[in-house]
Amino acid sequence: MEIPKNLREVVQYVNPRAILLLDTNTILNNPHLAQYRIAAPGTFLSVIPDVVGGEMMSLRLGDSDSKTRRKAASALENTWEVYMSGDPASGIKLLNGSWLMTVTSVRAPGSAEDDLVRKQLGSVDAALLRLTGACAEDVPDIPSILVTGDRGLRRFAKLGGLCACSLSDLRRPEVLSKMLVREEWLAM
Repeated sequence: MEIPKNLREVVQYVNPRAILLLDTNTILNNPHLAQYRIAAPGTFLSVIPDVVGGEMMSLRLGDSDSKTRRKAASALENTWEVYMSGDPASGIKLLNGSWLMTVTSVRAPGSAEDDLVRKQLGSVDAALLRLTGACAEDVPDIPSILVTGDRGLRRFAKLGGLCACSLSDLRRPEVLSKMLVREEWLAM
């Protein structure tokens, strides 16, 4: 499976220390994307897949409870503010030196694993796992980290040999240093 062309181009240009694939719950609970703190020096590339943006829009407009609708509205507003400072498909350099971009989700014929994730966790999570796997495969020298508060999704990622953590883990030097070395996070 190949990563989207625009992601490949931004990775080549930015040469990030890691690719951070952001789940919906990460953005809903921490909507100020430009203020994410990461406990390691270097440039990080945060990626918001189109399915995450779509899910936030659905939560904002759908039958969610009022708290979820407010969180989704705040997340969309903050994301939009960052997107207005550049072209999100080509990457936007943030004030903290990291980059943010959006990509189209990796499409793939249904596999048994993909079907299981879709049934257990939903289509957005399945798309996030596919994209994380494609990044890990296509850009093996740069760690690809799925950033999610969903323990079930982190468990599925780990079962698939993928690195996943919560946003708070990126603020902990002892955890982040292990995630930046493939052999160490596989042992976590």
